[in-house]
Amino acid sequence: MIEVPIYNQTGQKIDTLSVDEAKLGGEVNKSLLKQALVYYHANQRQGTVRTQARGEVAGSTRKMFRQKGTGNARTGGIRNPIKVGGGHAKQKRPKEWRLDLPKKQRRLATRNALLFNGIWLAYFMLLRDWGQPVRERAARVAWGLAPVVVAIGLLGWYNLARFGSLTETGLQWHNVAPFFREDFDRYGVFNLHYLPTNLKQQFWTFPVFTPLEKQEWLGGGFFWMSPTLLAAPWAILRHPRSRLVWALALSAVIVYIPIGLLMGTGWVTYGPRYLLDLMVPILVLAAMGLRRWPLWLVFGLTMLSCASYIIGSHLWMLTY
Repeated sequence: MIEVPIYNQTGQKIDTLSVDEAKLGGEVNKSLLKQALVYYHANQRQGTVRTQARGEVAGSTRKMFRQKGTGNARTGGIRNPIKVGGGHAKQKRPKEWRLDLPKKQRRLATRNALLFNGIWLAYFMLLRDWGQPVRERAARVAWGLAPVVVAIGLLGWYNLARFGSLTETGLQWHNVAPFFREDFDRYGVFNLHYLPTNLKQQFWTFPVFTPLEKQEWLGGGFFWMSPTLLAAPWAILRHPRSRLVWALALSAVIVYIPIGLLMGTGWVTYGPRYLLDLMVPILVLAAMGLRRWPLWLVFGLTMLSCASYIIGSHLWMLTY
């Protein structure tokens, strides 16, 4: 066991924490930590530097003066690298600095990580424990599904206690607004009929530019009202072979299925409040996509998002 001292804000030792070094991979592998650090910093480099060679700078190629008899050192044209304003002798060119670490090294170097919900969490846990015996893996999957089973059981108990049936959700007593009554009576609550409208209102319609007299102005385009999140699809385009990226994208798609099929989510809202369940995988993807975006672009998109919501608040007060 390792005894780690704990200090307060004034620098006084107040307690100790016992840590089992075996759970941290045993001995500290300094070489591996150095590789992980170099791997991380190398992947932060943009590699967009570029300078001009002597053949790219402006100037004549004529020899400045004759070779002998002037008393000066012999020289060539004015674009010579030793002249002020001349080209670079060893010019810099764009370069890809990205490195990679083997999977086992990444696992060993990153023992502590922030885990996220949905498909990504299941993917990470199965990948991490793939070398365990089948019985051990089955037990861990069962423990992971236990909260879901408990939640379904509690929901069934609530339906039984309130409505007298495990499957009854109270829809027959739902007071549907007249605007939705025709579709509700014909298609019910969940139906593919609602998907085109929901996709349009949730991802495309921009309320600021939609006439107030149209009831659909209340829809809110997810990426238009929060344009910084456009970094999420950019991450997918930039890393098309990353299993992490596709696990996060699959999480978002599966979470959106019930939202897209639900009646009315595209209308009665200003802003993508029905898409909050997508935020965890979308935010992670956006963080991956933003890594190489210039700061001025991120700042500008954030200000655009703030302006959109300020205008929307004013429109909401005018309407209600």
